[in-house]
Amino acid sequence: GPFSSTAELAAHVRARLDCAERPILRVIARGVLGFTFDPEALVRELGPACFFVDVVDETEGLDPRRLEDLTREPTVRGLLASRALREIEQAPDDQRRSLFTRALRLAMSALEGRQP
Repeated sequence: GPFSSTAELAAHVRARLDCAERPILRVIARGVLGFTFDPEALVRELGPACFFVDVVDETEGLDPRRLEDLTREPTVRGLLASRALREIEQAPDDQRRSLFTRALRLAMSALEGRQP
């Protein structure tokens, strides 16, 4: 995607706001992102420019390139990514693949100290 971080996404949205009006804003994030999306950070970034901000996280999994990079880390996060990727690739059906993808997202959020 065109963004490499939540802060970069926030800057993009903020640049398109009419801050004089202090809008009520809803941001819906969808698809696969190449970074770990932090909805709470987006609210914090956009909050001062808005009357109210609602962020809906409908993102799916992790960008495959980012996941491959994570598997090379000599960390718990790298081990988790490696094992989860193996499970995702070997999943017998879409339901199991979706389950492992969601589990990986939740685990990565927990390791980064964020609420999923």
